[in-house]
Amino acid sequence: MTATDKYLAKKSTQKIPTTARTRSGVQFFPNETKWYFRDGTTLVSINFDSLPSMSQPLITGLRKTLIWHLEHKSPSTVNARYSDFLQLAK
Repeated sequence: MTATDKYLAKKSTQKIPTTARTRSGVQFFPNETKWYFRDGTTLVSINFDSLPSMSQPLITGLRKTLIWHLEHKSPSTVNARYSDFLQLAK
């Protein structure tokens, strides 16, 4: 098993945290169905209810990916990635 395989296996078993912070320190609640907060000058608005019916592991993976992006990248990047995913899912 490669290091990447081990990393992905470990991540897949981790739960969604109850709270998280953006790169600039804004706290949000990743388990909510709607993420709506301001980070600097950017409004983050993500509504998981707007996604079509999908398997729960896919939604969990999307949440984990968006959390990582909020912790390490700009909030506008997260809005763009969610918008891209929403277009793909529909």
